[in-house]
Amino acid sequence: MHPTGRTRYRLATDEDQEQIRNFNQQDGEDPGWPTVVAERDGEILGYLATHRQGDQIMAGPLAIKEGRNRGVLALRICQAYENVLKAIGIVSYRFYIHAELDTWHRMAMRSGLFEYEGMVEDHLLFRRDLK
Repeated sequence: MHPTGRTRYRLATDEDQEQIRNFNQQDGEDPGWPTVVAERDGEILGYLATHRQGDQIMAGPLAIKEGRNRGVLALRICQAYENVLKAIGIVSYRFYIHAELDTWHRMAMRSGLFEYEGMVEDHLLFRRDLK
């Protein structure tokens, strides 16, 4: 795979909200700040939003359009998201993976990058410390 440089990873703007709402994972609620999007030729290919749970920063939802190289796109969105968090002084965040998404939670556990914190209802909870 050779990156073409056509995909931009950036913070979402108000103008992006309609495209973000069109993702089937989005429940109609506007994503919190920061939200990082992957955009190519004016089309949003994916995003990673933020929501707060008490005083904790929770990453999610992560949504990627169907197509080739979804894993690479997800990885790069996550890297851009972490760069934003580091720039604003956030030192850790948490995220959930639905228990049925076994490929994703196996990757998270095997990577060594995330601390598994247990089950919450039907989701696995992970923590990521930023260094």
